[in-house]
Amino acid sequence: MNLNPNNLDQTIEHVERLYTRITGQEIPPVTQSSSPFTPEVDPLVLVDSRIQQLIIALQDPMIQMRLRPWNPPISVWDSEEKIVVRLDIPGVQKENIDIHVRGNLLTISGTRSNSKLEPGYQPRVLEIPFGAFHRTIALPLEVTPSELDSRVENGVLEVQVVKRASVPASHKKNNKSAN
Repeated sequence: MNLNPNNLDQTIEHVERLYTRITGQEIPPVTQSSSPFTPEVDPLVLVDSRIQQLIIALQDPMIQMRLRPWNPPISVWDSEEKIVVRLDIPGVQKENIDIHVRGNLLTISGTRSNSKLEPGYQPRVLEIPFGAFHRTIALPLEVTPSELDSRVENGVLEVQVVKRASVPASHKKNNKSAN
């Protein structure tokens, strides 16, 4: 079998980058050198060992929580004057929240950090989600950033969208009758 060392180097690098992205840590070193390939190092065994390290890392509860998508619960209220959007995001710092509008879409994203204990503690149950979240809400009207007001209190983000002043209903009726 003719193996191209450049392709194997690239494969190993891809697996190592994937490991780092998923775990947030560098892949542990192997006992043998991975490059350049020498007769003592079987490149297929090296690639297999890197993939096995990745598979083992994926079984870690902390890694599984990190990969699980987090969608904080949301409530939306609508009145004649404004729309109020609330998200339950306890533990999220205000500086870790981004609010954007595009047309009638309100997008709220942010990050909640993992609350780690001091060294020596191992996770046993991890039900509190952490990591990035992203929610997009379709509003019944287009808005601009100047029409938004937001605040975080007791772990709840509240975004208020002031509706633009509209033509009074009585004026609309007069326009219709004039036609």
